[in-house]
Parts: sequence; C-alpha cells; structure tokens
Amino acid sequence: MVQGIFVPAIEGNVHLRDFASLEDYKVAAGGWKTVDVPDLGITIYVNEEGLVRRLPFNSRASFLCWYHLPQSRKAMLVGDAVIVGMPDENGDSTDVPERVVNLLTDDGEYAILVKVGGSPEPSGGAGCQAFCCRSFMAIRAGASAARVSMAILTRQPGHWS
Repeated sequence: MVQGIFVPAIEGNVHLRDFASLEDYKVAAGGWKTVDVPDLGITIYVNEEGLVRRLPFNSRASFLCWYHLPQSRKAMLVGDAVIVGMPDENGDSTDVPERVVNLLTDDGEYAILVKVGGSPEPSGGAGCQAFCCRSFMAIRAGASAARVSMAILTRQPGHWS
C-alpha cells in the first residue's frame, strides 16, 4: 500500500489517498504517463492521452512541475493527477514524502506569477498576471491553459501587505 496525493484537475481538494497497486494510479489518474520531480522525490501520474482527449488543464500539477522542472514549462498536465514518492531501488513506488504532503495540503501563502501570450518575461507587465492564494489547493490558472507558458510559484512567509 502506497500513500499518495490525488490532485483533481477541476474542482475538489487535493487529498491523501492510499493506493494498493499501479492499477489504482491508472484508475485515479486515467493513465500511466509519469513525470519525475527529483527535487521533491515524487512521481506524478497523469493520463497519457489527456491532450488528445481534451481533458481539462490541471493547473496545480502543472505549476508544481513548472516550478521544479524549468525545462518542462511548455508542457501541460491535463486531467486528474496522482502524486507518489519516487521508486525505490526495486522500482516500486514509495509513499509521497511528508514534506511534499505538508507543502501541498497545509495552509500557507503562495505568490504566483503567470506569463501569458507572447510576453517575453514574467515581469508583471501587460502579458503577466500575478495573484496570491492561501493554500496550494486554491491555485488556479489566471489565464486560459492554451496561453500559459510559464508559472513561478513560491510559498511566502508572513502576511501579504
């Protein structure tokens, strides 16, 4: 049994869930495509045919990847996602690390800057949108998914002024 995090694409809260097998990931995420995020020690499972099936943009899973995998900023994760720990030496998935559980489920303040359209830099100019939210669960794209090309996500200490 592996403990993971279910990240719905549209509505609903990010929540912990137990998965008995790889088949459970497939059922929850709708597919087998994996994205490893070594900085966090996690693997994200999404539907490999999500773009073809026109599944909804998963802003939370995508922003997490874009922040920790800058080379993936043009990739869009769509549909529901499952996050588990990276495989062990036997190739078996592991529980999602506690620090990731805390990052994704605890309340905190986040700052997000989204570059949209043809804007060259995420500098807050006309092509950018900046917004904040109280928890990772509340993060949503400020622009249509087709136009989002970069997001910077940071957890902020203290309060917004």
